[in-house]
Order: sequence, then structure tokens, then C-alpha cells
Amino acid sequence: MIHLMENTLIRYTHCGRNMYSFPCPGQLQCPVCQQSLRFGLLDAPVALPCPFRSGHTVPCAFLIASAHGPSHLG
Repeated sequence: MIHLMENTLIRYTHCGRNMYSFPCPGQLQCPVCQQSLRFGLLDAPVALPCPFRSGHTVPCAFLIASAHGPSHLG
């Protein structure tokens, strides 16, 4: 299982929208229009630190959980 707190988040613009996703090897299509993703130098994807943190290590947090258990989150 991949722990979400260890990943970075990728931000890119396509279809006139800002998209955020976790890096997936081989993901070469836009999730909205299904066209191939191609970027120029000025619109290249940007890696951002993952916004998810362990609620045990921060003073204030929202809880995200699955009714099917923690294995269904990652």
C-alpha cells in the first residue's frame, strides 16, 4: 500500500482547468477529455508537497476515512 503522506501532488492545467493528481507512471491522458497530455516548457506540471498529513502530528486536522477500512484509502 502506498502511503498518501509520502507522495507529492502534481498540478497541471488542461481543458482550461487546474488538475491535481498523484503521479502515476504511464498516465498520459487527461481525465476529463481523454486526450494525450502534452506540455510545453511554460505549462509543464509542477510537483507540490502532499497536503495530507498524519492527524497525530499536527495541532488541528480534518479526518478522512473509509467505511471499508484504511486499506481503501491508498
